[in-house]
Amino acid sequence: MIPPIRGKVKVNQRELSDYSADELGRTLAFVPQEEQFHFPFTSRQVALMGRLPHSPGFRDSAEDHAVVERSMQAADCLDFADRSVLELSGGERQRVLIARALAQEPKILLLDEPTSHLDVGHQVALIHLLRDLAKGGATVVAAVHDLNLASMLAEEALLIHEQKIVVTGAVRQVLASEHLESVYGIRFTRTEQPDGIRLFPSL
Repeated sequence: MIPPIRGKVKVNQRELSDYSADELGRTLAFVPQEEQFHFPFTSRQVALMGRLPHSPGFRDSAEDHAVVERSMQAADCLDFADRSVLELSGGERQRVLIARALAQEPKILLLDEPTSHLDVGHQVALIHLLRDLAKGGATVVAAVHDLNLASMLAEEALLIHEQKIVVTGAVRQVLASEHLESVYGIRFTRTEQPDGIRLFPSL
């Protein structure tokens, strides 16, 4: 049995319980690895849900629609804005979830395996998008299993194994660490690239 995790979660030095739902929604957005949809909302309607923390009542403003339009454009899902999410592929749904999070205009963006279901072209586009958000002042935190993705995406990294932090620091230092071999139980060949270290498992 996994022991319960104890402690407090704070955002900007405030505990989560100190935030109202709307205030937290304007501060933090989350992109899950996958989400099940049971109703035939259009992609635009799902993305528009990201505006709920900004909208008093249930009326969408012109600004809400403008933000959603930009968010869907950034996530490359505007072409199927009027299609039901039940009809979309896994990668298309993932891009809609990213657009919904962008529409919240959060200061902190949390992502769980954000490139899941995405093809290579959209993976690279997402890396550029997330890096641009970080350069613009947002805090971007992503849980990833792809070490090469981490190398291209992150500045700082945590290597976690069995619910414990093994090593933390600059992403290049973490990926160069011998701890990778101990955690994964395999050896890696490393090459230096202008945009980060590339790792290849030794067979």
